[in-house]
Amino acid sequence: MKKLSLSLALISLLLIMGFACEESNDIVGPKFGETLIDTTINVIYSDAVISIVQGVSVIIPKGLAPGEFKLTIRAVDTPPTTPDIMRLIKCYDIKLSIGEQFDDYITIRFDLSNELLKDKQESDFGFGFYNIYDAKWAFFSDYEINIEKKYLECRTNHLTTVGFFEFITSGGYPYKFVGENVTVYYCSGDDAPMSWSEYMPSDQPWHLPTSDKK
Repeated sequence: MKKLSLSLALISLLLIMGFACEESNDIVGPKFGETLIDTTINVIYSDAVISIVQGVSVIIPKGLAPGEFKLTIRAVDTPPTTPDIMRLIKCYDIKLSIGEQFDDYITIRFDLSNELLKDKQESDFGFGFYNIYDAKWAFFSDYEINIEKKYLECRTNHLTTVGFFEFITSGGYPYKFVGENVTVYYCSGDDAPMSWSEYMPSDQPWHLPTSDKK
């Protein structure tokens, strides 16, 4: 399992493209559809694990509330719009009747298909939430993607509409290169960044002795 963090380059790119732009008015809020589960939970004595057939699980820790409360998961028929560099794959609205913010962390897990993960790596994906107060998407600060075991998981102390994204190319940039700490978008195959193994040989004119692959 690999814990993900967005590189500075990718964060900058998302800001430019409007993912978290203060001036963007393009994002439209979610329109909810079918209620997939509406159940009563009690976590006074133990954790609660709630799963639905759509491949979504919510783990609620022991002691989150002193009595019974409801968990509701709804389908999102019309999700909030996203920038062109991202494709929304899954989107659900998850709520607890005890409020939006919590003193402890809840775990949300999405199961992923073999077809979706084919020829992909962890950095191709992201997990975010829709901030209803700012009317924009943002990334969870703590999430993990396990390609081998085919799941995505995050820890959060608030609940809202959540979305699973794939980073894609767009605009005038039909190609994408994903490195260890950077994602580069470029115009043609001739412009592709070198892999580290290609760049490394010290006898090549482009090699800088002080370069560090990290």
